[in-house]
Amino acid sequence: MEVVYLVRRLGQYLGGIDVERIRELLAGSRASAIAVERLLGISVAEGGQDAALALECARLARFLELYRREERRLLGLRAELRAMGVAPSETAPLRRRIRSVRRALRVYGEILQECLAEARAAGVSAGHSRHCSATPGIASPAAAAPGH
Repeated sequence: MEVVYLVRRLGQYLGGIDVERIRELLAGSRASAIAVERLLGISVAEGGQDAALALECARLARFLELYRREERRLLGLRAELRAMGVAPSETAPLRRRIRSVRRALRVYGEILQECLAEARAAGVSAGHSRHCSATPGIASPAAAAPGH
């Protein structure tokens, strides 16, 4: 889902690359099956394309939940530093990290909405609620994001 999102959002800046062809290839059943097998570690033959879509939506929901938790933690830290009287100029790295987490929240929220819409169109129950429970076997965003 992230690749499709990036191609759709940044396609106009990818000079010389046939963006529509890439989107068609990614939408194809075989390309999707290979991507699901690589990213999620499950065989599409085991659960089918519908199960893979539901798992993908659950993975995105888990990322969103973890980023919300990280945002709450960082905002609490900022409030604590303010209460201690730390100068705002000394909390610049914290403000940058909060912006980064909020950006990730916005991006993953958009991707999750697309995933849920695709699941509804396919008639798949994605099993997502606003406060979803932890999905076992899915890596945390901190482990997936390089440099953190």
